[in-house]
Amino acid sequence: MRPLNCIVVDDEPLAVELLCSYVQRTPGLVLEGSFTEPIAACRHLQSAEVDLVITDIRMPELADYLLKPVKYERFLTAIDKVRARHVPTPAPPVSDHFFLKCGHELVRFDHAEVLFISAMRDYVAVHTRHRGRFLSLEHLRDLEARLPAEHYCRIHRSHIVRIGAVQKALRDAVIVEGSSLPVSDSYAQRLRAMLRG
Repeated sequence: MRPLNCIVVDDEPLAVELLCSYVQRTPGLVLEGSFTEPIAACRHLQSAEVDLVITDIRMPELADYLLKPVKYERFLTAIDKVRARHVPTPAPPVSDHFFLKCGHELVRFDHAEVLFISAMRDYVAVHTRHRGRFLSLEHLRDLEARLPAEHYCRIHRSHIVRIGAVQKALRDAVIVEGSSLPVSDSYAQRLRAMLRG
């Protein structure tokens, strides 16, 4: 786990000194600064990456609360609570399919069968390798947000391709199963990077 960047804010200089000593002796904490003036602390927060503010202001819904005089053991208990909140949750596994409402049916599309997706006014057309084309009343940008970015690339305001289906890349187009799809300049760089792997 990466270290937590901390600042100490207290209107009592002795309290600041004590809390700073606690931070410095605790592994995994980095002291970014200490302040006796809240306004100065707020200015610092606007320009620095701070994970933890240790202060004498009570905020029961947001943080633990340390009563003075602060004992080091109690300080460590509060830090452990913060660390528990910072444990990254594992990313959900990428699904191998997605569902799309086509007419009155909810149709499953395996990523491996999708060739490209095109915008057609208020619809999208999903072009598949063996099942042909499916229309869905959905906007291309909404569907794009649901697709795994490592498998699909927007190449034009009207087209998304599955990278694994691209057979050939030309200067301003790609060939997918014999279909030529235009590539806009604004998307060309990302497409090239994804094709290179």
